[in-house]
Amino acid sequence: DYADILDPNFVEPDGENSLDTDGEGDDDPAEAAVSESDDTSSDTSDLCKTDCLQRELSRMTELLSNKELERLHMNIQESFEVYNDDQLDEMKRTGWEVLPDNVVAEVTNESAVDKLYDGYCGPSRDIMAAAKSPLKLFYYFMPKTFWRKVAAQT
Repeated sequence: DYADILDPNFVEPDGENSLDTDGEGDDDPAEAAVSESDDTSSDTSDLCKTDCLQRELSRMTELLSNKELERLHMNIQESFEVYNDDQLDEMKRTGWEVLPDNVVAEVTNESAVDKLYDGYCGPSRDIMAAAKSPLKLFYYFMPKTFWRKVAAQT
């Protein structure tokens, strides 16, 4: 049997300190520590969440070999298209602003933005032709390499 060590549901044979991501682990130690009474402050709850996640992260890191840790680091490094590694390191040190949930952003009509593109705006001709059939739409949005494999195997 193959067990992917990077799987967040990976559990040691004794079953302790597992991170259950499917939401069914009521007896999960990480969830038990988080589900304290309502009279505790949110700072205590946040501290407990951070502590539990930190312990789980260190446990998972100990299970990885050096080669797997390097592979994981290389997958994360340079993986973000907007910021480079130096900018991400700076954000790690100083933090970043998170927009609040369920906030409606105000849309302003600026003429400078309107001049960025003055071409046709709307569906292209090839998508309009494919839109007449659900199957054609399915193939239109499917990656070409994948549907070529499907066509070759059928």
